[in-house]
Formats: sequence, structure tokens, C-alpha cells
Amino acid sequence: MKKIFLILVCICGCMTIKAQELPTHWTPDIYTYPNTMTITSYVVIDGVEQLNTDIEVGLFVGDECRAAIRATHYSAFEHEYIWYLYPHGETGHVMTMRVWNHSTDSEMIVTSDPASITFITDGSMGSTQNPQLLSFTSASLPYTYVGKGQWDEPGNWRNPDGSTPTAMPDLANKDVEINGITIIDNGVVAEVNNMTINANCSVEIGSKGILTVKGKLTDTDVSQLILHDGGQIFQTNAGVKATFRKSIVNPKDWNGKQKDGWQFISSPVVGAAVEDFIPENGDYDLYIWDNDNVMEDEDETEIPWVNYKVHYDDEYYEDFFATCFAENTGYLASYENLNHADFKGELNVSTEFEIELNYSKYRSWNLFLLGNTFTFDIEWDDVEKTTSVSDGFVSLNPKTGVFEYHSTGTIKSGQGYVVNATKNTKPNPTLTYSKDAKGRGVMSKNINVIVSNSKGSDNVIIGFNGSENGGFPKLENFNDEIATAFTMRDNVRYGISNHDENVREIPLCFDAKEIGTYTISMKPSGDFGYIHLIDRMTGEDTDMLLEGEYKFHALAGDNVNRFIVRLSGDNEIDDNENFAYQSGKQLYINENGAIQIIDMTGRVVINETLNGNSVDISNLRNAAYIVRLVSENGVKTQKIVVL
Repeated sequence: MKKIFLILVCICGCMTIKAQELPTHWTPDIYTYPNTMTITSYVVIDGVEQLNTDIEVGLFVGDECRAAIRATHYSAFEHEYIWYLYPHGETGHVMTMRVWNHSTDSEMIVTSDPASITFITDGSMGSTQNPQLLSFTSASLPYTYVGKGQWDEPGNWRNPDGSTPTAMPDLANKDVEINGITIIDNGVVAEVNNMTINANCSVEIGSKGILTVKGKLTDTDVSQLILHDGGQIFQTNAGVKATFRKSIVNPKDWNGKQKDGWQFISSPVVGAAVEDFIPENGDYDLYIWDNDNVMEDEDETEIPWVNYKVHYDDEYYEDFFATCFAENTGYLASYENLNHADFKGELNVSTEFEIELNYSKYRSWNLFLLGNTFTFDIEWDDVEKTTSVSDGFVSLNPKTGVFEYHSTGTIKSGQGYVVNATKNTKPNPTLTYSKDAKGRGVMSKNINVIVSNSKGSDNVIIGFNGSENGGFPKLENFNDEIATAFTMRDNVRYGISNHDENVREIPLCFDAKEIGTYTISMKPSGDFGYIHLIDRMTGEDTDMLLEGEYKFHALAGDNVNRFIVRLSGDNEIDDNENFAYQSGKQLYINENGAIQIIDMTGRVVINETLNGNSVDISNLRNAAYIVRLVSENGVKTQKIVVL
């Protein structure tokens, strides 16, 4: 037995000497502090016990190394690799731990448990049979952007080990540190785990760029993170300083009647001061829409706009504008000279809204100018609407000064849009949105009718949701030189109209502002087997599904009831209501409107607007005809026989 014990002592002693001969990266100071203590330990990194001699553990007070050792191997014990640390110091010194990996010849960035060890002269922690656990967790070293230019250029990046990647690394689950100046644009979708933007560095998300930060985004300077108009940021932590840079189209003529250069805006940053919108040079306009308070324009027409300039000069209006741009609110804006507006604050982290519309039967309009104040785009189809909200929204084209009507589509971050409440209900007319809960629009089948010429274009949407009422009123364009298209019911012009899904013909109105050649095109959504456009002035019948467009000549002042959209080729005559009868050479009509008389070959023989209550048919030969009446109440047909 004594012989076996001596052999074990010799083996252990030899192995200890061998371990001590392994070189260390750090050299401890053993002279300044002669006192020592003993720490016998085993090492676990990221949950795995280390069974090798590559790992060196160092103890430090500040930058002073007090001990450094690599493992000794003992195969006879439970923990085969033991780290014998003999730190030097004085009682009370607090030592932290660091790890050097000799297999990679680099220091590991770790957190330790325990976080520190307090030195005790001649103290002892652990033993060979029961060593002290030293547990380390690797800290993820970030990828670092060090260049100046595009995000997806590999040469602008450094790997965690400091090397330059040969190809763009996959950063989707990686931490990123910005030590340069970069822009995310041109369709690039940047996705990272955590991101820190260091001082005097910046990230810009261009008009075609997207940044997603799954973890934490850190930025403390509004000038270092810039979201451009059209770009998007997806992130969830509050307190991120940023600037939203909204593109502004300037008007061609600021001093005259401004026909263009108007835009709907909103702020996707919280705390953006309205005062900052005022430019240092040049004039501006900034309006808020208030249904309950109206002003008169130069034509003494009441309009629900309040200009920030009036608020600025008149105490009566000082409460109309809050100090900062409001959430979910849109504004009408224009700059004389500047081509962008900067909104400075903190990124909005909201991902949902519930907006109640304050409907009133006592006002002639119930329109509401809202804004997408999220840092990302939303789809109109994902917005839940109560039945008392028109299914559709209106945007404003700043280049042409024309309102554009949408039954579906994208509302960009920082964009304003108009919605319409049709009636008072309980609960109030409401729009609801959640990024994680998708809605569904009511109007799934419609025709977008677009009328255009060299000056610009206008549109009207004809929808089919089973209802013959409701819709979105047609708004007067800022640019009164652009021809308009609309439908009409009960003397109300509509930019979006709803119709019964079984309707066969719909009057389409057109108001030319000047002489010229125009084009009508149609973009159907849904299943349509038949769409024809009838020009009542010329009698032309165009298959829009086949031809795609129809060109025509028009004059300012022409009868607006010029076109019919026909959705069925069925020539069956509806005789349920007789509205026309013959007496002598006159055909009497019991309703005002536009009259077409068509012979049995389909040729239009009379095409005129009824000025009185009768039509002269003295030139018609005795035969059967079809009379079509187009009025504000719809389209009616009746068969007659001229005798």
C-alpha cells in the first residue's frame, strides 16, 4: 500500500511540474505583493466543463495581473483538469477574472460567476477533491461597421476577430456596432439582433431600405439615426433618438393660386416639435384639419383648415396645435423652397391603434385627416373598419395637386390620408389596426377608372359590395386644371361609390377642364367577364377588358353625363317601369336626364340631354326602338314602338 501511495505522489508531482511549465499569456506581479492565497478550481465555459490545458485563467485588480495559470490534468479525480491559482495581494483586494484561449491565441470576452474574488491573506478556496467552480459565459463580440457607404458592402465591415469579411456576413441574429457612416437603401433589408450607434457615427435608412432590430437599438443623438421618407424601421425599445426626413415637393408658383406642392404628412417620431417645421428661409404653410371649427377661404367658402400661421398670430387658435405633432394625425403642408422637413424626437414604438371618428349630422362633411405615425408601412386591407366608415382612403399627389382614391393599398410611414364616416353609430365609427392581427377590407371587387391627359390624371373607384348607398365624396382638387372623373347619386359626386353586385350599368361622369384629348383606362379587381365603356356623345362601345383604354376628345363645359360603364352584354329590356310615351312626333319623358334612342341594329339614332320633358322623334321611321335614360337615379331602359 505504501508503494502505491508513493507512486501516486510522484505522478501528481510530475504532472504539476509539467502544468507549471506550460507558458501563460499573462505574467503576474509576485514582488509588489508578497502575500498569497490558494484557489483550487475547475472551469466551466458556456455550460461545458473545460477538459484541456488551452484555457488560461487570470486574476486582476484593475490592469494588474495577480495570478495566471493553465490546467493540471488529474485522471484519477472527478474533475480531471484543475486550475491552481496563487494570487498575490492584500486582504480586501477585489480580483476579477479573465480568460485567454491558447488554441486561438486570443482573449475570450466573458462574464464570470462569481463576478469577483476578494483576496484574503493565506486564504484558501477549494481543494483537489472538491475544487471551486469558476463559471464563464461567452459574451458575443459584435460585428463592426467601420466604413463610409453602403450597408451591404463587405469591405466596410469587421468580423468579431477584427478581420475583414470576404462576403457580406449574415447578421440576422448578430450584434452590430456602428463605428462609421452607412446607408441602408436600394431594396436592402438589414436585420440584426442588437445595434449600437456610437458617437459621431450614423445610420440612414433610405427611401428603399428596411432595418429590423430584433433586440435592442441604442442611439442617443437624433442626428445619428435618420429614417428617410419611404424607408422603414422595425424595432421595439423606447427611447431611441432619431430624425424622420420627409420629402417635400415645392409648388411651381408660390405667390399665385397654389395648384401643386401640397402634401399630407405625419410624424413617426414622438416629441417632434411643430415649431421646428418653420423653415429658416422661405415661406411655408402647415394646416390641421378640424371638422368642428371652420374658416373661410378667399372665395368665402367654409373649410375646416386651421393654418399654424394663424395659430401663431391669433390667440383664438392657439389651442388648435399641440406643441408636438400628434399621434395618428395627418397635416397638410407646403414649403416654398425647402425640399424636406425634419421631424426630430424618439422613434414611435407603437404597433397598433384604435381611432374613433367624431361623426356629426350637423356638418356637411365628416372627413378626417389621419396619419401613419408608425415607423413602418401599413396596408389598408389590414385596417378593421366599422360599417359606418367608407371602405377606402384618399391620398394627395403633391406633384399634380390631385386627390387619389384607393380601395386598397399601402399607407407609407409618415404619410397622411383622409377617411370618411358615413353615419353615426354605436360604437362610434372606428378604425382599428394591429401589426400582429390582420384585417380584411369590405370592398373586394371594384373597378378603378383613371382619366388622364398631358396635364395629369384623376380617378374614381366603382365598387360592388352589395350596397347601393354610401361611398366616399369626391374632393375638389387643388389643381383645377386637371379633368375629373366621378359617379353621382342624389346630386353628390363620389370618388368611391358602392353598388349592388347585380347592377348592369353605371353612369360615369367626366368633367373636362379644357379642350384636349383624354384617355380612360380601367384596372378591375375581382372577377369581371364583361366591362364595356359607352361614349354617349359618339356612340362608341369599347371593350375595356380587350382594348384596355379609350381615347376621346372633349371640351370644357361638355355634358358631364357622357359615359356608361356596362357590366353585362345581356340585351334584355327592363319594362318594369315605363318612363317614356309617344304622343304625335314627341316622346315624353317623366324624368330629367340624358336620352339615347337605339334602333334594333344597336345604332344610336338620337343622343341628347333632355332640356324639357320631351324629345322630337319626327325623323324616326316607324319601327321598334330602345330608349335609355341616364339620370342621377341610375340607368333605365324601355322598349317603344314609333308609329
